[in-house]
Amino acid sequence: RHPPHPNVRGTSGSMTKTLRFETIDLVKHWSLLISISKETYRDSHASEESIRKLISEDGQKRYRSFLQERIDSFPEGTVFAFLEDEVVAQLSVRYGPKEFENYRMDEDEGYVNLFYVAPKHRGTFVTNALDQYMVDYLTSKGCTWVRLTVNKDNARALAYYKKRGWVDDGPRDEARGTRFMKRTFEC
Repeated sequence: RHPPHPNVRGTSGSMTKTLRFETIDLVKHWSLLISISKETYRDSHASEESIRKLISEDGQKRYRSFLQERIDSFPEGTVFAFLEDEVVAQLSVRYGPKEFENYRMDEDEGYVNLFYVAPKHRGTFVTNALDQYMVDYLTSKGCTWVRLTVNKDNARALAYYKKRGWVDDGPRDEARGTRFMKRTFEC
């Protein structure tokens, strides 16, 4: 269906493990996708009302349609990361030129919609492997820089992004309490 994704080997404790990337299967993983979405909404300090809208029947239809469009357009950028059979991370990235919420992406620009690592795997090789997968994917598509949105109060995410070379790129006006962050790639 989609081309195979590269595997990434990393160390977890004293063991070497392989992280496997696969394009998201909406049918097989729908309930997990909703669960991750609720968690990321809470992490971004979304209101309980916005979470209720997400999990409503209409909200799920919109989210399924959104994800299907992403899978169709960016199959290698809409992935789960697995350790053995466990989903440990989710990544959703795209690249320009595209219109995006009153903003036109440049031809050499990438955008991270979701960079999610399961709580018990945060701070492990999984986080850095997901980041490296994102960089490799976007640079292979001709991107020289990338942008994402982060909640200004998410200290852990902000610290991680800054450590990985992201810089503050100003407020995201249409999403109160969030900031754009930007990262350039060395060629």
